[in-house]
Amino acid sequence: MSNLTKQKKEVIRLNSSCLTCILNKELEQYPEDIPEEQRMLYKQRIMVLVGSAKPTMSPSEVTRGIYEIQQDMFGIRIDYPQIKSFFNKKMMQYAEQTEKWICEAADPLLRAIQFSMCGNYIDFGLPEAVDEEKLDQILRESGQIAVREEVFREIRKELAKAGSLVFLHDNCGEIVMDKLLLKEIRRQFPHLKIISVVRGSEVLNDVTVEDAEEVGLAEVAEILPNGDDVAGTCLERISEECLEALQNADVILAKGQANFETLRGCGLNVFYMFLCKCKLFQKRFHVPAYTGMVIHEREAVAVL
Repeated sequence: MSNLTKQKKEVIRLNSSCLTCILNKELEQYPEDIPEEQRMLYKQRIMVLVGSAKPTMSPSEVTRGIYEIQQDMFGIRIDYPQIKSFFNKKMMQYAEQTEKWICEAADPLLRAIQFSMCGNYIDFGLPEAVDEEKLDQILRESGQIAVREEVFREIRKELAKAGSLVFLHDNCGEIVMDKLLLKEIRRQFPHLKIISVVRGSEVLNDVTVEDAEEVGLAEVAEILPNGDDVAGTCLERISEECLEALQNADVILAKGQANFETLRGCGLNVFYMFLCKCKLFQKRFHVPAYTGMVIHEREAVAVL
C-alpha cells in the first residue's frame, strides 16, 4: 500500500447523518413481490452492514456494500442507463448557447467553472429526485455562484504552470458542462495534458466510458476509467493506472460531494468543486442548499 493511501485511511469520513440518509434511501429498495421473510432478512443485513461500518469508510463505500446485498438477494442492482442518457442529451441541448456565454464572459474560465458546478445538481445518489425545473433555474442563475477570488487565482496559477491535469468527473448530464470547462482550459492552457477519470463500471448515474463517449469528451481529454464501481474516488480501490495518474498529476479538479468525501485528506493538489446538496454539507460549510463550493485539499482536510 502506498504512503498516499495510508495517509488517507486515517481521515474520519462517516457521519451519523450519512448513515441516516443511507438507511432512508436503501431500506425499502427491494422488489415489491418478495415475501415478508425476505424483506426482514434484507433489512437486517443492511442494518448489520451499516452498524459495522468503520468511521474511516466513506458513505459511498457503505452504499456499495448495500448494492452487493441487493445483487446477492434479488439479482438486481439499481442503475440508471435511460436516465443517464436522457440528461446527457438534455444538457447537450444547452451546450452551444452555454459555450457562447462562456466565450463572451469577462472571464471565460470563471464562467466555465460556474456552469460546470451547476451540472453537479444532477445526482441520483440523493434521496430527493432531480427536478428539471430546478435544474433549469440553477443554470439560469449560474452567474451568481460565488467562487472565492483567492481560490480562483490559485486555480489559474496552478493550471498555468502545470504540465498535467486530471479531472475527476461525477454524474451524467453534468459531464457536458465539464466538457465545456475542459475545452476552455485547453484553449487557455494548450500545453496541458488532460486526463478525464470516469467510473470503471455502472454505479447510479455516475459517468462511465460509454457516457463520456456519448457527449464527445474525448475531443478535449484522454478518458481513463478508474477500475472501480464506488461513487467517488477511493484510492485503495482504483486501478494502478488511475492511482499513478493521480499521483503524477500537477493539478486535480474533483467534481461532486462523493469525490470530496472519498478523497479528502489525500494530500494531493486537488481543488474540489461541488454544490452543497445535503444537510450535512450545508452544516459543514454554513451555507444554504445548492451553494457552490470550490476549496483546495489543504482546507478540505480540516472539514469535519
